[in-house]
Amino acid sequence: MTVGACKPPINADLGDDEAVISYNDTLAGLQPPDRDDTGSARTAVEPVADEPPAIPWTDICGPTNPNDLCEPGTPIVITLNDIASFRPVTPVDLTEPGAWGLMNRPVNFVSGATTQIIAGSLVDHPADVRFTPVGYGWDFGDGTSDTFTTPGATWEQLGVAEFGETDTSHVYDSRGTFTVTPSVVYRAEYRFNGSSWAPIAGTLTLRGTPRDILIGRIDTVLVKGDCNQYPGGPGC
Repeated sequence: MTVGACKPPINADLGDDEAVISYNDTLAGLQPPDRDDTGSARTAVEPVADEPPAIPWTDICGPTNPNDLCEPGTPIVITLNDIASFRPVTPVDLTEPGAWGLMNRPVNFVSGATTQIIAGSLVDHPADVRFTPVGYGWDFGDGTSDTFTTPGATWEQLGVAEFGETDTSHVYDSRGTFTVTPSVVYRAEYRFNGSSWAPIAGTLTLRGTPRDILIGRIDTVLVKGDCNQYPGGPGC
């Protein structure tokens, strides 16, 4: 017999002691989700997410990338000795009024040192080293020297009269030719492949090109006129 009006129809065979109930197998597409096409109970299986494909492990260190840069726990320590092959360009310095000066009058010294970035190889890897000047030294050749924290500037740039005193000027108290030697104190930093700059402990002092400066004396005397009018006058 058919029981109820639900879909799919249910057939019931009623006996004296039992009843056998089954689904109509002509509507296989409408079986409950927990039954198969024969009406038997299905076993629920928990869905399992697909595992991503395994990716082969690649060691980024190799012949071109030695372990000394990749091994964790072994930080690289770069010293000033390691950057000996990196050398900034020697700056162009100047003195005022020029290659000469006057005794007991200020001579103005101006350093041309600026920050420089030099490319090269460091521990067998491409690297940059940045040199930043932090001190500007002068050996004046008369037994005295000084190091300034500023590179200095020309009299015109400072708005100072010629032979005026500046922060980087020096006064010679005797006549003669003196060999002046400039130097620059640099702070150095390095980086690999455009990474952040890392400091190198200490400073580096590099000497510049020595030059001679002639210091003379100026005397004031009364004369009748210039040397064109009085060629035999004092100093003519």
